[in-house]
Amino acid sequence: MTNNKPVLALVVLVLIWGYSWIVTKQALFWSAPLDFAALRSIFGGLCLLPVIIWQGGSLQPLYIKSMLWLALLQTVGFLGCSALALAEGAVGRSIVLAYTMPLWAVIFAAWFLGERLYHLQWLALGLASLGLIGIINPWEANFTLASTLFALAAGLWWGISVVVSKRLKLNNTLELLNVTAWQMLLGGILLEVLAYFIPSKPITWNAPFLWALAYAAILTSALGWLLWLYVLQKLSASVTGLSSLAVPVISMALAWLILDEIPTLGEMVGMLLILTSLTILSLAALRYRS
Repeated sequence: MTNNKPVLALVVLVLIWGYSWIVTKQALFWSAPLDFAALRSIFGGLCLLPVIIWQGGSLQPLYIKSMLWLALLQTVGFLGCSALALAEGAVGRSIVLAYTMPLWAVIFAAWFLGERLYHLQWLALGLASLGLIGIINPWEANFTLASTLFALAAGLWWGISVVVSKRLKLNNTLELLNVTAWQMLLGGILLEVLAYFIPSKPITWNAPFLWALAYAAILTSALGWLLWLYVLQKLSASVTGLSSLAVPVISMALAWLILDEIPTLGEMVGMLLILTSLTILSLAALRYRS
């Protein structure tokens, strides 16, 4: 059971983040993208501070240099660019572009962490790449440049943050909570500063927006980033990155059901290719660990 905890954490994370893209898209009806990204990060970080105190930990920031990098890459870079991408484009296309992150993570892990890629993992990476191309459909008439660039930037920043997270060797859960909380708080404040200088619509504080903010802050941001840092400490960057490709598949299915974003034939084929790549990746992980 102890060995299965990181895998279970990854499954829970995939489900939470899969639905979070729908929630964020809906929240942008009542808020500007950077304002919502900032609020979810700040409130998410604040939710973790009482947990740290309850567990007997210190609120003094730890691993300040790495924490600042994570604040810039994960919170400002990934969350900010993701929200801007969703404001300009559809959920399905935005998320699969942002989830080029696993491709970047595999490359950066091989370059900077020395993680070896085996033949089956290369096959899984190739199929996942073809699947993403099929889902993105860059040749379609409704291809939006601004949303595409923001989403790709989100994936790039997140991929770099994987390397930073893997190099950050945390000793216990309290340190994990501390780094997660402070990177979200500082990143959220930086996002709010950026939002202040960008003209945007005011926030409409209604019940649907508050529910979306609560989900994004407590589950997606606080619990989500905590689980993400945890699995990165326990699993390889390549396995974690490629396994998280299940998130765009879930989000696209939910966008179809909730937002009436009907996938094209290319997107359907892409989803099947990604599922196949995940199966191969799982078999490869079992084979090379035995």
